[in-house]
Amino acid sequence: MEKSASRVSLLFILIAAAISLIPVLTIDIPPMSDYPNHYARLWLLAGGTHDPAIAPIYQVDWGTAWTNVMIDVIAALTGPFLSMAVIGPLVLSLALLLPATGIAILNRSLFGGFHW
Repeated sequence: MEKSASRVSLLFILIAAAISLIPVLTIDIPPMSDYPNHYARLWLLAGGTHDPAIAPIYQVDWGTAWTNVMIDVIAALTGPFLSMAVIGPLVLSLALLLPATGIAILNRSLFGGFHW
């Protein structure tokens, strides 16, 4: 019975996660006040600094980056082969889902299954 309840809870968690990604995947620039700033920074890290019009103004300096840099690393690593139309929603989806996923996994390890 307990495994069945855990599977049902997991199913509802996955459905909630999928529903929460609908705005991220359907809107080009989500109405989040700081998203355009992050998007511009990610564009620069993904290869925008190689644009001849931008290169004299901006350069990437990883020496001053010390906190909350995982999306920056993802953008820098995937930039050569993915467009910002993919990178932006990808990192935003990760930022929205990973904290809740961590909580669900911690709950599972502490209590032996997925629970509400």
